[in-house]
Amino acid sequence: ARWIMITLLRIPVSKVSGSRALALMNILGKLFSLEAIRPERSWAPFGDTEFESCLAVANVYTESTVLQTQADWPAEAAILAWPLLPWCQTWLLAHGKAAAFFCEHVLGPTLRAAIKRLGTVFPAIAVRELIADALLGCSGLLSSSTGTPPEAAACLSSLVPALLRAMPKEFSLGDVTEFRQAVVRLTELLAEGDVTAEEALRFALQQEVLDRQQVQRCLQMLAPALESQLECETPAGLSDGLRLSVFCGSLTANQHFAGTKFNEDLESASFFDLACRALVTGLVYGCNSEFTVSAAAWELLPCLLSATAEPVSLLCRSIGQRLPETDGVRKRWVRALRVANDACDVSLDMLLCSCLSGGDGVPRRGPVSIVKLQQRALILSDFLFCGHLAACVGSDCVSDAFASNLLEFCLSESLGLTATSGTAKTSATAWLPLMSPRVQGRFMRLCVQEAAREGRLWWLSADEESANSTAATSTWLPQTARLHGLAALKLVLTVVWPTRTRAFDSGAGELLRWVLEDMPQEHQADCCWGQVAAAIIDHSAEHGVVPSISAAQQDSFSTQRRLCDEWRSAVHRAAN
Repeated sequence: ARWIMITLLRIPVSKVSGSRALALMNILGKLFSLEAIRPERSWAPFGDTEFESCLAVANVYTESTVLQTQADWPAEAAILAWPLLPWCQTWLLAHGKAAAFFCEHVLGPTLRAAIKRLGTVFPAIAVRELIADALLGCSGLLSSSTGTPPEAAACLSSLVPALLRAMPKEFSLGDVTEFRQAVVRLTELLAEGDVTAEEALRFALQQEVLDRQQVQRCLQMLAPALESQLECETPAGLSDGLRLSVFCGSLTANQHFAGTKFNEDLESASFFDLACRALVTGLVYGCNSEFTVSAAAWELLPCLLSATAEPVSLLCRSIGQRLPETDGVRKRWVRALRVANDACDVSLDMLLCSCLSGGDGVPRRGPVSIVKLQQRALILSDFLFCGHLAACVGSDCVSDAFASNLLEFCLSESLGLTATSGTAKTSATAWLPLMSPRVQGRFMRLCVQEAAREGRLWWLSADEESANSTAATSTWLPQTARLHGLAALKLVLTVVWPTRTRAFDSGAGELLRWVLEDMPQEHQADCCWGQVAAAIIDHSAEHGVVPSISAAQQDSFSTQRRLCDEWRSAVHRAAN
């Protein structure tokens, strides 16, 4: 053992991480841990000229080391205090992995064997402080200045996990000031984008050597980095922050399932919400090329969504404010909602409508951006094509919000926006016949009302931000700019009312009666109601649809003649 230690101390600093030095460390650790042989002070007595000359050459030997070697310390502790720990300090910063190897293969076996031999007699607390001061207290290792050398960060990332593996639980490493400072420094490095610090910090926080308040303090230090990720506009920047989001999300999710209730701690709940939003945003809008990071994020997403109290609100704030502009982003956008639907007790149509329009069911008012209209249509097309909303379309309880979004899909299709993009996987008209007759009647009424209100309550705009709600009224918009809703209505009419029988089944007679009798009064202020009424009347006349009157009146020739005159008069009034 003496020969091995002297040989190690004589190895040049540049070769400490070589195979010869590592092999000698491994043998030395095994010698110290043998049950049949107990280390003795005579192996390396303090002041021995051979060791002293090696340490003097390394320029680390000082009189302060005398104070560290107590006379009543056992040989295991004395040999660590001098010469092994001072020797390790000579090359610590330059060879972080070798220092980690020293901790795991020399320090760890020696301490465990000493605890087993001596029990409570071993001065665990004093030795713990000595080791922390010698290794973690090394100059420059815990510095948080901007001039910290990269080798110091790499050394710290290797040393902290190695110390945790080497130090027995009796040493309570979490109570050491230097260790807590080391964890804080790792947190700072991770916030600065140092990838090497991630695994070291994760390991340190998961070993339960720090109390909950200390863990929360470290996580809160990462909050500004997560906030900056949410404000990032570039896919590359979002991707760079995805790793940090996965790290924070996994730790907070583990705390949640371990029994920590975020609802009782507003600070923890706020950080958990921030981590979830950052992960969803980075996952959907980033362009991360690291498969392992993306796979971990998708695997973690259901756990986070199921742990949050309001998953719909979280998704709306994460991706609802920013519609996908490319096929790849839209694919991930749709996938995120499907994951939320599987993980949470929330219907898919509610999730979709909430992210598209706020979920209140009120059609959009004011300027409607053509670009966003196309984006929403393509999203709905993807959901319909995959069959995820088939049950919703065929249900008798179609929500107003879903009907409004489906109307926008029809409007986009009538304008040729989905065909122009070349990416629409299905058409809106393919799904209208699947509606029940009662729902078709409600949907037709919505189409008629919104087409009549175009130009006053809503209008299409090439640029939503530049459109002015006070200037873009029926007075200023040209006639051709107020008939987009009418085109969508005519498209829906051809699908929902293909025959006289289908038209009557979906309530065409009642709708026609309302158009003739009530619409002129209800929509008097709307500039497009006349064209809309004319379209309904024209299509009804083509298929022999009459207002809701008795069957005897419908068969009467005079009644038919009178109704035709009323339709013709209504068309002339609308045209004028």
